[in-house]
Amino acid sequence: MRSKTGDFLNGMLWLLSVANRPTMRNMMGGYESWAYSTGWERQLDALEESGHVESQTMEADSRNRVYCLSAKGRVAALGGRDPEACWARSWDGMWRMVLFDIPEERGAERWKLRRYLRSREFGYLQNSVWISPHPVDLERSILEKGKIHAESLMVLVGRPAAGESDTDLVEGAWDFEEINKRYKGFEEVLQEVPTLKLRNDSAAVELRDWWRREREAWIDAVSIDPLLPRELWPEGYRGEIAWQARVKCLGRAAKKALDFRLPVGDSTAK
Repeated sequence: MRSKTGDFLNGMLWLLSVANRPTMRNMMGGYESWAYSTGWERQLDALEESGHVESQTMEADSRNRVYCLSAKGRVAALGGRDPEACWARSWDGMWRMVLFDIPEERGAERWKLRRYLRSREFGYLQNSVWISPHPVDLERSILEKGKIHAESLMVLVGRPAAGESDTDLVEGAWDFEEINKRYKGFEEVLQEVPTLKLRNDSAAVELRDWWRREREAWIDAVSIDPLLPRELWPEGYRGEIAWQARVKCLGRAAKKALDFRLPVGDSTAK
């Protein structure tokens, strides 16, 4: 997804969360209209066609429509995964383990497999031993379509038999020191939210630029977080702390954005 589209959906996600019946008319009067004044209506039409946005015509005024993000749009706005939904997933207590032994001369296939496993939030105990707490039926069906055969790939489901705890596996498979470091960096970006009221063009530019940096910092952190079920969180995990801080901060920023009204013909009004 293009960066501008992601920014657009991110703005909609938080603006619509605080708006009262978000319609084209009341959004067009404020910050979101200012930030995306060129092609605003065309952008909404494209997102509705792709299934990211849903709308409904108001009976009292056929020219006005009520807009909301679809489930697909919400996930896209969040960077591809909904953290609250991921953390709330149940776990059956079983680990799924992918083991593979791909020869050096097939390095491209090995690299492709590792990249795929990482994209599915697998963690690695070794470069050729990857684990996940979630069912891997989809992964198995995809992998079997490739050139990697049974003699070089195996998927196991079970529990460790040498006394290793779930905590040992989690801390060995994912780098939570780096994950927490990125969340702390993200929280620092939250602290930089502009405090000026949106009463002129420069203040609106400052908020828009911060909003983009905030989203980039969030995606940078969450991109390496497996978003494990709550019962598997390691001690000191900062994901939920950062998420709750984000919800509060962007809720306040969204309210400020909806109050934005740039006087016609005066971009420097105080």
